Amino acid sequence: MERNDIQADAPIKQACLFEGVLAAPPVKTLQKLRAAKAVRQHEWHRYIGMWTPYEMPLKSLVDSVNRRGIGVEVYTCLHEGVVDAIDRWLARKGVSVPVYQFENIYEIVAEMKFHNPSMRMHVATEEQAQLLGLRARVASPHKEWVL
Repeated sequence: MERNDIQADAPIKQACLFEGVLAAPPVKTLQKLRAAKAVRQHEWHRYIGMWTPYEMPLKSLVDSVNRRGIGVEVYTCLHEGVVDAIDRWLARKGVSVPVYQFENIYEIVAEMKFHNPSMRMHVATEEQAQLLGLRARVASPHKEWVL
């Protein structure tokens, strides 16, 4: 509770991209073919299930939400129907956070203008970090997040 505001949710202080930060897409040829088939058939749960989770960023996400009480949002630039599949994928990993779909990184940049200036955004590449500015941090798949 802050200033007599009764709410169950923690204020959002972090955000991250699903692709490249929390998980990696299939890389082997057969996996790529199966993933492409799942996308064509709009079987999003099967498609997201093929992604390889990055252990340390996932542990950081779970720790931020469950132990430290920091609100986190997960963003994706994947296909439109994938939000529910990512939400269930995260729930299986032990965390429940809001998941939002954007067409591209530029929509995320535009959306970030309306968020808290102290909010941190964990991204996969240096190019994404440059687009988002000072609030962006490039997350390593082998290291925990740093605020």
